[in-house]
Amino acid sequence: MSALVLIGPSVALPVLRKQLPADTAVQTFTDHEVRQAVEYIATTKPAVVAIDEEFAVGPRGDALIGRIVEDPSLASCEIRILPRAPRPERAPSTKRKSGANIPVAGSPTATASAVAAPPAEDTPAAARPLDQRGTRRAERFRLNDGVAVTVDGNAAELVDLSTVGAQVISKIVLKPNQKVRVVLPEETRVLRCGGSVVWATFEMPAGKPPRYRAGLRLQGLDVDAMQGFVDRHRTPKPSDGAD
Repeated sequence: MSALVLIGPSVALPVLRKQLPADTAVQTFTDHEVRQAVEYIATTKPAVVAIDEEFAVGPRGDALIGRIVEDPSLASCEIRILPRAPRPERAPSTKRKSGANIPVAGSPTATASAVAAPPAEDTPAAARPLDQRGTRRAERFRLNDGVAVTVDGNAAELVDLSTVGAQVISKIVLKPNQKVRVVLPEETRVLRCGGSVVWATFEMPAGKPPRYRAGLRLQGLDVDAMQGFVDRHRTPKPSDGAD
């Protein structure tokens, strides 16, 4: 039996596989084989389940991770989220069930609390098409660096935004399943909505203070107001300004 399971879209599996030890047996499943993957994981109880990060933040990936986290017999199963493109400034992603404290590689005293990870930063989300397979419910827009947001009264930086979710960077700890209130400050009005933390991971970027990167599921964000906010703060697409 394989000690490691890899799950993701078929086109991404070769890239993801290269991030795993070459000498380790890996059982792969596509994002259309989630039911088979769940049965295999429940039966074999692998040490590690590696999941494509973009699939992980979608409804089916979220459900898969929740299934693993909530199964007491899989308490020792580590969930590892793999980006399709490397992020040099980020500590290696090592995660397991919600609320667990896990040492981050290279930092004996650091902990990670996460069940999923964000989309690759190298590819602006606004330039990526919506997944026709349903792994993303709304287009996500990459924003300029330094866009401020308030999460439960604490200042944070907004990385990307959609009508149903956001990615933020916070100096204050954020934990999966935590309920939060989000405020997007604007010059003429303040946008408020509720939400919950879907995933959170601890980072120690070189030359910068430790921080938490988190993915939020948002509720009640006005679509028109959100679009206006995005238009003012988003990272321009390559086509912007073209003839």
